[in-house]
Amino acid sequence: MATALFVHAHPDDESIAAGGTIAALAAAGHRVVVLTATRGEAGEVIGPLRDRLEGDRAALAANREQEIAAAMRALDPHGRVEQRFLGEGAPGGALGGLEPRRFEDSGMVWGADGLAHPDPHLPAEALCAAPEGQPAQYIAEVILALRPDAVITDNSGGGYGHPDHRRVHQETLQAVRLADERGWRTPAVYLIDPPREASRDRFDPRRSGFAETGFRPAESIPAVDPDGPPEVVVDISAHRQAKAAAMAAHATQVQVRGEFFALSNGVGQHLADREYYSAWRRPAQREPGTLLPAGGVTARPARPSRWAMPVGVLLGLIAGVMGSMHHLHAYNLGAILPALDGTLLPWGVLLSGLLAVASQVAVGTWGRSIGAIVLCGLSTSAVSFLLSMPGLAPGGDLVITSFARSLAWLYLPLISAILLAFFLPRLWLPGPPRAGGARAGVPAGDRRGTGR
Repeated sequence: MATALFVHAHPDDESIAAGGTIAALAAAGHRVVVLTATRGEAGEVIGPLRDRLEGDRAALAANREQEIAAAMRALDPHGRVEQRFLGEGAPGGALGGLEPRRFEDSGMVWGADGLAHPDPHLPAEALCAAPEGQPAQYIAEVILALRPDAVITDNSGGGYGHPDHRRVHQETLQAVRLADERGWRTPAVYLIDPPREASRDRFDPRRSGFAETGFRPAESIPAVDPDGPPEVVVDISAHRQAKAAAMAAHATQVQVRGEFFALSNGVGQHLADREYYSAWRRPAQREPGTLLPAGGVTARPARPSRWAMPVGVLLGLIAGVMGSMHHLHAYNLGAILPALDGTLLPWGVLLSGLLAVASQVAVGTWGRSIGAIVLCGLSTSAVSFLLSMPGLAPGGDLVITSFARSLAWLYLPLISAILLAFFLPRLWLPGPPRAGGARAGVPAGDRRGTGR
């Protein structure tokens, strides 16, 4: 049994962003702890309780405590998912001399870009009003008490820009560093990080059944760019109903209708069957594609880009034309050393081969598609074969098969495509961080970027 710690800003964030993963981990027998920074006092209320709760921070907080308790039961009826509030007594990190305290919802406003922006009226006890690093101290105490195998939190953009989500991201990563210094280096740290393509699919109003929900289609995609490529893609199809029930439990914040849901902005989203995570810290030992070092949940490889194969063909054709034009160039080494007169350096075929291999690596790494690699190599070789036959195309004498350089150019793209199709996918889920790669105070394997 491993322990996973999820750190979120408000009640409902855990169910919307990672509910399927939480349910899957609990069903697999792992310990799951959900640490919630605030009680969502500033949430925009929807549903039948709106008139009673809107603007009453204390009443809304009490109601949302009940909602998140119901959501935990929906994710795991056996009660194995534990939920805590940050700063609330010892379970919330009020340890090591820290006084119990309550962090409150900072609020937000919807911007013209469809993203969340800071509320200009910030309460004194708001999470975003807390001194920088203070929430991290409480989170660090929870980490030290639990010694989790993985910590999971929001990406740097907070999903859709919510200032509390961004703050939780920053404070959680700072807490991980504090825990490192005090004796517990969490093996794995993941960010909830759906790729842009998944976000577009989620907000696609053309899906069957969307029109019947009454939700508004998105004018723009209310999602920030991901921090990195997905390294773990959790298949939650077996737990979609549990996730939907957990989201529906947050009735003041989420409307769930069939396979779709909407937040307070009324913009419809599809309840997808995958949840995506990028790695801020990779575990030294893990099975590829799993969320925890000691195994974890069933995961699928990241889905290839829909444009991978067309781009592979295009790059292959470009490499084929350029390589065929330049592959016969050579340099007589006798110009440098007379004793080597007549010895040619075949720099043309070397550069052409490098171009072909680079094209295949680029499309394979970007598109995560074996088919794209193969099509790229086939396209390059197809052009070179065509240009080796004068009767089929003008300029066919660009590739003269009596030269060893031309023969090498004809077959190298195919050979490299076969080798890359076999070896390159092993790099799509990177392995453990290299030894000796740490700077002072920065553990090896940590990935730094904007907002970290």
